[in-house]
Amino acid sequence: GNNVIMAPQWYIQQPLFVHEAKYHFTPSKEYRNYESKDAQGHEKAVNQLVYVQVLPKGAKVQSGFDGFNLTVKNVPALVKEKDEVPINSVSERLLFYYSPFRDPKEYWSDEGEAWSKAVNRFASDSPVIQSAVKKIVSPGDTPLQKAEKLYAAVMKLGNTRYGRAYSKAEDRAKGIRVKTAADIWKAQRGTDDQIAVLYVALARAAGLKAYVMRISDRRNEIFEKNYMSWDQLDDDIAIVMINGKAVYLDPGQRFEDFGKLAWFHCLTYGVRQTAKGTEIAMTPGQSYRWNMIHRYATLQLSPQGKISGNVRVVYTGAFSLKLRHEVLEDGIAKAKRKEQQRWQSRMPPGVQIKVNHFVGLKSTNTVLMEMLDVSGTLGTRAGKVRIIPGNILEAGVKPLFSSSTRKIPVDLGPTYLAEDQVSITLPPNYKLQGVPTNGAFKFMPNAVYQSVYKVKGNTYHYVRLEVVARAEYAVKSYPGLKNFFQTVSHLDQQPLVFKVGPAPAKASAKAAGAAASTAVAEVKTAVGER
Repeated sequence: GNNVIMAPQWYIQQPLFVHEAKYHFTPSKEYRNYESKDAQGHEKAVNQLVYVQVLPKGAKVQSGFDGFNLTVKNVPALVKEKDEVPINSVSERLLFYYSPFRDPKEYWSDEGEAWSKAVNRFASDSPVIQSAVKKIVSPGDTPLQKAEKLYAAVMKLGNTRYGRAYSKAEDRAKGIRVKTAADIWKAQRGTDDQIAVLYVALARAAGLKAYVMRISDRRNEIFEKNYMSWDQLDDDIAIVMINGKAVYLDPGQRFEDFGKLAWFHCLTYGVRQTAKGTEIAMTPGQSYRWNMIHRYATLQLSPQGKISGNVRVVYTGAFSLKLRHEVLEDGIAKAKRKEQQRWQSRMPPGVQIKVNHFVGLKSTNTVLMEMLDVSGTLGTRAGKVRIIPGNILEAGVKPLFSSSTRKIPVDLGPTYLAEDQVSITLPPNYKLQGVPTNGAFKFMPNAVYQSVYKVKGNTYHYVRLEVVARAEYAVKSYPGLKNFFQTVSHLDQQPLVFKVGPAPAKASAKAAGAAASTAVAEVKTAVGER
């Protein structure tokens, strides 16, 4: 045989309802003669069979001389729900594994120490690292300036997570052999984790206290301390001490801003280096101000209902990263098509939107701007009445949640702030019959929504503000969360009604522009913007 033994991992919940299922496992009686290889490649003698469990109510693992037995009945189907936490981390399951460790405390201490030693070897100082630091930082730089300059330097490196990988043959042809962080600097490219550890190596060489932390990606799993498996940990981030304060950084996330973590690296657990060794720790949360979308639209509506104009969108944080990463992975043409499809799905029937161009795609620590062109027919006309959407940028958006019940906790992803300022110059023969009701709704302390609508002269203007300051919610919080987004959707879907009269002589462009500017100022004042 191949002298390998494996323990089963039973995921009890299935896509279909399970009336009854029986499981049996007969462990090897000779498992103590085997060795287990850890994440660093070290082998240790197995001394016990252990398991972690999340079982249906009333189900129990039965153990005896013939092994382990489990019977489950009436197991609900595993339902896919919108914005759910990683399903394999919350579904009913029974996972066996052989281990050389007595308990989780011993496991994470021992494995953490082995991992930390491997990290330090990779991040070891060298003439290459020292030379790089001398070229990047200046002797008079403060610790913060050093950290920022080094961060900017590694952000310029090729990151294979967001581009094509290189084969061993290609590396050999270029004389690239990666053993330490210095090799990554010489090659000017590496994986996301290699770049993160390289940053720590550079920071240490610059005289800063810096550490590596290995964490779970929140999109993939929820860290479980009692599950003695290093496979729960996905990515490396960096921690640098500046004026006695720990600053968490994400050098492996191409284009991520200094001082911030990607949203899926926030509020997650992992193992970090410390001055005294290693420990299990949690990463900090994110501020909704990290991830902002500002949408500014200037549009014109003709007497025939034809809409034209442009939308300028400014992205920061997670929203800018998403677009920049898509360009790296798919190329600019495909990324534009995907973005255009997303925007088109938001538009009301009859309106077309086209991505014109981006500004700042290849920049770090700067906003990303997107320019959109709008055309088509807005609204519907019945006799002398034209009805148009009160919120053109949200007209095609459905409520985020519609199900009356929820089985799995919610993870919305990034927290965010979204703001709209939209002006539509109306035909002079449009007489207002009905304007959307101003909206204000709170799901405290988690989310806030406000909208103000105004028609002055021949200009319709609205300002919309939506803030979501918390991303993760237990099932018991679902009704309040659902109610918030359904209320927001209801307020966003209000119509604007006009009576259409005979077309008078054309107003001057100067007068129309002055009216639009006045309306913008008045509505911004109404929502408290300064």
